[in-house]
Amino acid sequence: MKKIQTITILLLSSFIYAQNNSAFEIEFRGKLYFDNSKDSLKYSKFYSKMDSEISERILTAEKEIVIINKDTILVEQFPKKIGPSKTMFIRNSNKNDRLDLNSGKKTKWNNPYITTKYRKINNYERIPNEDRIILEEECQAWISKSKNGWNKIWISKVKLEDSELEYPDLIINGFLVLKRTKHLNGGRNIDFEAQSIKEINSVSFKNILGEHLKIDIKTKYKPIYENQNLSDKSIKVGNRVDNFAVRNVFENDLIKLYDITKQKKYTIVEFWGTWCVPCLLANEKIKELKKTYEDNLSIFSINAHDRNISKLKKMIEKKEMNWTHGYATEKLLKVFNKKGTYPRLVILNNVNEVLFIGNPQVDLDKIKEVLNK
Repeated sequence: MKKIQTITILLLSSFIYAQNNSAFEIEFRGKLYFDNSKDSLKYSKFYSKMDSEISERILTAEKEIVIINKDTILVEQFPKKIGPSKTMFIRNSNKNDRLDLNSGKKTKWNNPYITTKYRKINNYERIPNEDRIILEEECQAWISKSKNGWNKIWISKVKLEDSELEYPDLIINGFLVLKRTKHLNGGRNIDFEAQSIKEINSVSFKNILGEHLKIDIKTKYKPIYENQNLSDKSIKVGNRVDNFAVRNVFENDLIKLYDITKQKKYTIVEFWGTWCVPCLLANEKIKELKKTYEDNLSIFSINAHDRNISKLKKMIEKKEMNWTHGYATEKLLKVFNKKGTYPRLVILNNVNEVLFIGNPQVDLDKIKEVLNK
């Protein structure tokens, strides 16, 4: 990773400034809906066949928007099956570049919104009757129509300092767009609305780049000596699981699996990551299970494929995941989650037999059947 960092910074040295900047981090949540039941039925087959990774990327994104010396940097993070996919877009004097933060590869940014036709606010009309307040910010509504449908954007009064750039997906003349809805002919609507916004104190582009390339969690996933003689054969329902050791997320010690499973009748072992949107959605179901079966149920969440310790801890606190947390090793994933599907939930009894393997997001009724026995 050190090699990639060095190459990347050299590639983008012309973008490094010492000037003051303003920066915001926005978390968007999206939804897909249809105008009527006929359209819903028409397109449901298409979306049901779509790879889950692609459908999640359509509806989820975290974006960091930074203005430095009147140039704009957009950092987009999308979920993918194994770890986060991060892309940094750099707009500099009308030159546009795209940097893959995982590989360090830089290419031209060929986003259609870059063209003047789609960037200019002149192509939008005001619809004041649809103005609304988003995250306590007064937002103006605008619409742009085309032969394929229409786009609506809600522009806030939150401004990137000294920015006059236009990018209707996120920025209009430096003002942040906190909501956007795209309507496609045929009855499909894709809607994004900001769920949170916060200002970031960044000193320079070099620091921003370094922060996004940093992986400080790597050592937490390294092999554990106590596990070296244990089987790495993938588990099935009915198997008895070995007593694996796992590094503790919040303490500098090891957690033994049997120390958790012996406490109550059942233990849920969940595999997840902050980059996994279905995992974050499934968290509400796990909290529901914890509340309903608290007397007989322990929860043990094991994190995989994250990059940043601080971000992981903040997400656990934000989601109120008030139970035991550990880091996954490669051997542990071979045993519990060989196919790499997330979220992954395993139910063990107090003698460490596997009672259930599945997905908490879609298998809630089956999970309850096991816990009700």
